[in-house]
Amino acid sequence: FLSILYFNSVYICIYGFICNTARTHSYPFRYFQSLQSINYKNPRGNYEFTYRLAANTNNDWQLTFTDREETWTNSAELDLNILRRDAHYFQNIKLIKPPILFLHGSFHSAWCFRENFFDYFSSLGHECYALSLRGTGPTGLPPDSIERSNVKIEEHVEDLAFVINRICQESTQRNISKPIIISHSFGGLVLMKLLEQSAMRDSISGSMFLCSIPPSGNAAMTKRFLRKNLLLSLKIVWGFVFKGVTTNLSLCRELFFSKSNVDDATLVRYMSRFREDSKVVVDFKALSHALPSVTCMKEDGTACWLSDNNDKDSTLPWRIVIGGEEDRIVDSEGVQETARYLGTKALLLSEVPHDLMLGDTACWRKAADLIAKQIELNSNL
Repeated sequence: FLSILYFNSVYICIYGFICNTARTHSYPFRYFQSLQSINYKNPRGNYEFTYRLAANTNNDWQLTFTDREETWTNSAELDLNILRRDAHYFQNIKLIKPPILFLHGSFHSAWCFRENFFDYFSSLGHECYALSLRGTGPTGLPPDSIERSNVKIEEHVEDLAFVINRICQESTQRNISKPIIISHSFGGLVLMKLLEQSAMRDSISGSMFLCSIPPSGNAAMTKRFLRKNLLLSLKIVWGFVFKGVTTNLSLCRELFFSKSNVDDATLVRYMSRFREDSKVVVDFKALSHALPSVTCMKEDGTACWLSDNNDKDSTLPWRIVIGGEEDRIVDSEGVQETARYLGTKALLLSEVPHDLMLGDTACWRKAADLIAKQIELNSNL
């Protein structure tokens, strides 16, 4: 038995080293070059793997990350699904890079960031978390709301605040920086609502908005689409109101991935996830009264808290807004509106679709490279 275990472990380590050397050598950054991995089930039945990486500049330290799928129960007795890749330290290593919490949009959940971004950003030294919001397949609804068909944005904000506070507690105990929140699409709207709270602004070091729904919501964008491209407007209604992106291959490809080269098998796999994550929808009637443009926007289009930060000991988290020129859902005017609201400039990526964290490598890598560069610039890494 020991002989079998030994040779099996050697095989896994050699295989992992070969595979990851090819993958991580393609990264444009300098940190890691080798990997060893062991796959197993933990006592809770969650899938975990641990891999150890050594710096390619010298071999005087190493760092191990572990993938976990966990449930964090909030005050509403809701079991929030959390995907995380956290670090373990060897040879007195201190992780100086801030952890990243990824926040998904509609029709998605935490899985969409583990596809590519977890590997990429953990290879740069960041611990990674991704939250599945209330109503998605992995998280569901609280026990007393199981029959509901929609959720309010305030409930999403409550769940996000709970997860951030818990990450901050863990980070404080381990002397790690406050987290960076990277949101996508509707997740950006949730993050804007969170930033209306002073205590939560103090709890994060930075925020990023990828192809985010603007603070005024979808209404103004819908009118623009109707004027510019009636056919696309109809496709958006079919795709999201009638959930066509969960059943129609070509529609899903056009709206989420545009010209990105996504093969049919991968797209079918994504669509099965979209179906599971869209059974419960946002309460749009309630949302119209809770939009940031209604609750917290000044006449010049900026957030009220940008100038109302009266606490001299408080520092606003930095804010980055990124859009895709091939985005079929959020137009460039919407990206500019978000940037103006947050008091920053918009960054537009050419040939990048709405789902910039998925799809073919050329697209998601272009987005990840820009995100990593902005984190490095704004976090003084």
